[in-house]
Amino acid sequence: MKYFAISDKGLVRDNNEDSIACEKFGDTLCMVVADGLGGQEKGEIASMIAVTGMMDILRENEDKLINFDESAIVEILEGSYQKINSKILLRACYNKECIGMSTTLTCAILNDKRLIISHLGDCRAYLLHGSKLEVLTLDHTYAAELINSNAPDISEDEYKAARNMLTKYLGENIFITPDIYRYNVMYGDLILLCSDGLYAYIDEDKMRSLLRMHSDLQKCAKSLIDEVFENGANDNVSLILAHNRPDDKKEF
Repeated sequence: MKYFAISDKGLVRDNNEDSIACEKFGDTLCMVVADGLGGQEKGEIASMIAVTGMMDILRENEDKLINFDESAIVEILEGSYQKINSKILLRACYNKECIGMSTTLTCAILNDKRLIISHLGDCRAYLLHGSKLEVLTLDHTYAAELINSNAPDISEDEYKAARNMLTKYLGENIFITPDIYRYNVMYGDLILLCSDGLYAYIDEDKMRSLLRMHSDLQKCAKSLIDEVFENGANDNVSLILAHNRPDDKKEF
């Protein structure tokens, strides 16, 4: 299994409100991406709390990850979001500068031919299988709700505004439960985890063509970011790439 992760503040922002992490436990790869909400106070702190909190929880359950106890992992992921949400709210209680901070959080756990994803917000997970690129998560935005509810046609400006309005995120004073997805994958598949700063500034066909050149994951990631920058992205951009292959198989 090969993987590569990168996060960049982008062309416009002074700071990076995205946070990412990758770590292997035995043959199990854990990937985490969080995007602090733009315009909110200390979004970068919220995303950092989310990612470090998730990684701490995963490390505490290293044995289940190494043995890939799928039912136990799903239970851990389901319970982790409320714990992390409480940490964010508690930080805001004791630091007035952090009041209102919030973040998205998506975690993907890959082992052999199984992929588990926990998801809240508008970061995304993609799967490249051969030449087919598929989005594996559902955005928690008003735009997604409009599309799924077969709402009447709306203007492009209205859609863009709705796309930037989250319906679920960490930092709300409510009980938080993530979406959980389970997928079968194959050797040779490529998994992409990214913030909206990537997919909002690159069309799907271009993304597919760049991802198909993934024999070198670092070059692949750079090509994606270069494309986003060429399109004038004004957001932070973060991505994690994982090529699902046996560790003893030679690079092609």
